[in-house]
Amino acid sequence: MVRTAGHPELYTQAVEKQIRKEDADQPVYDVRSMEEWVGRTLQSRTLLTGTVTLFSVASLLLACIGLYGVVSYTADLRLREFGIRIALGAGAGHVRGLVLRQAGMLAFWGCAIGLMLSWPVGRALQSLLFGVTGGDVISWLVAPALLISVALLSGLGPAGKAAKADPAVTLRVE
Repeated sequence: MVRTAGHPELYTQAVEKQIRKEDADQPVYDVRSMEEWVGRTLQSRTLLTGTVTLFSVASLLLACIGLYGVVSYTADLRLREFGIRIALGAGAGHVRGLVLRQAGMLAFWGCAIGLMLSWPVGRALQSLLFGVTGGDVISWLVAPALLISVALLSGLGPAGKAAKADPAVTLRVE
């Protein structure tokens, strides 16, 4: 190891020449700066972190699409009910609120069950993996908040469709 001032790459040839001058039989190969060695060492960890991030974003996207599908499907099943409510005088805001409340409750109960199940899993992982804690407060707060907000956002489309339900059309169709 050689400590340098400035860019260590500039001293490579001089260091190799000095080592050969001291001991001609000493092999000199793979000369790199400490930054390059650390980067090479952390490369696999960086790749693993990127892969985990990619899969987590993909799973979040799939959860959002699935949540939108469930909320949209249940709103379509209740379209006749919404038509009757509108025919009886319910406003569009009331119908929108019903769909969004249903989406919020679905997400709330899903998060509650998920948090209850994640506690023992987190404790088990804590005993198996170094540096993994079972009580990461940020994850326990951010993940449910994110999923509930995604549920409400995904409910906006079906809520708008339900609020625009024409009572004459929905009551006519059997």
